[in-house]
Amino acid sequence: MVLYAPASTPNIEGKKMKQKEDKGENSLAKNPVLKKGFLVVALVTAILLFAAFVAPLNAVLPPHHQKGSIAVYSSPSGATIGLDGPDGAFVGPTIATPHTFTALEPGLYTITLSLAGFYDWTKTVQVTGGRTTNVHATLTPHYTPKATGTISVDSVPPGATIELITPAGLFVGPTVTTPYTFDNVGTGTSTIKLSLAGYHDWSTNVVVTEGGTSYVKATLIPIHTTGSIYVTTSPSGAYIGLDGQWWGMYRTTPDVIADVAQGHHTLELSLDGYQDKRTSVEVSPGETEYVHVTLIPIQATGAIEVTSDPSGATISLKTPHGVFVGPSVKTPHTFTRVEPGICTVTLSLEGYPDWTTDVTVRPGETEYVHKTFDWLPAP
Repeated sequence: MVLYAPASTPNIEGKKMKQKEDKGENSLAKNPVLKKGFLVVALVTAILLFAAFVAPLNAVLPPHHQKGSIAVYSSPSGATIGLDGPDGAFVGPTIATPHTFTALEPGLYTITLSLAGFYDWTKTVQVTGGRTTNVHATLTPHYTPKATGTISVDSVPPGATIELITPAGLFVGPTVTTPYTFDNVGTGTSTIKLSLAGYHDWSTNVVVTEGGTSYVKATLIPIHTTGSIYVTTSPSGAYIGLDGQWWGMYRTTPDVIADVAQGHHTLELSLDGYQDKRTSVEVSPGETEYVHVTLIPIQATGAIEVTSDPSGATISLKTPHGVFVGPSVKTPHTFTRVEPGICTVTLSLEGYPDWTTDVTVRPGETEYVHKTFDWLPAP
């Protein structure tokens, strides 16, 4: 069977769409405001795309994320450089000055320079991100004396640490103590310094001659942390006490109390027939404090025994040296160690008139005072 295609018919839908597109193009071309808005949108879009993909390539990292550098110079140049940083010692080929280390993490770095014929040189520097730290070193040449001698050092007591400064500078080497002999010391004037715990430092200058031996012997002076107290009294023979400690007959005036700690102390003295004495003394390290005390004799005294009937009367006593001061006392009561002389005794008892009498006190005796209060009828 043969099929025949129908005759072509006009594409009405396609024609309509084309007409719309033509119409839109004509509208964009004919409308300048719409055309301008379209261009602005396109420009903004381009800028945003640039910022998103291109700008990060040019971003600047903060300093703590940047690397730093160290530029090392020396006079003379050619010194081998050792570098020790936060991550350890630099490992790589031998590097000599001048040289610049780059791409270093921020932190502390220790640089050591070594050059034959010169003393090693060391310095610690801070590396900051984004910056170059410059290090300049002037190396010190080794001192090679043309003529040498010997220094023999000793001390009393031995064992003192020796520091030696020669014409070439400070002796560098292991720590040595007395007695010790230094060989190959350059001629000229050297300085010896001795140090020992518990003793004052000691130093002197010594002249070294070619081929000769110079002898140094020091007597070290101890550092005192204690002092002494030299105690005398008038009359002598008083017992001595210090800060509450007594030695009895083993320590009487005059005497020296040694090895007393520095600071404030209380000295006490006692002698039969004399008033006890207490005084303060300040002790300084390595010094002797001198204390002299004139003791005051104890005057011979007497006693007064006071009674009353009825008892319980309050007693007031006036001695040649004034009114007795102390707690209130009532009859019966005995006053001891009363100064010799005329004393006045006053008794007071509620319901009775006060009563007063004088009594003469004699050394070593007891005087008796008695009062019988008369009965008073009720008013």
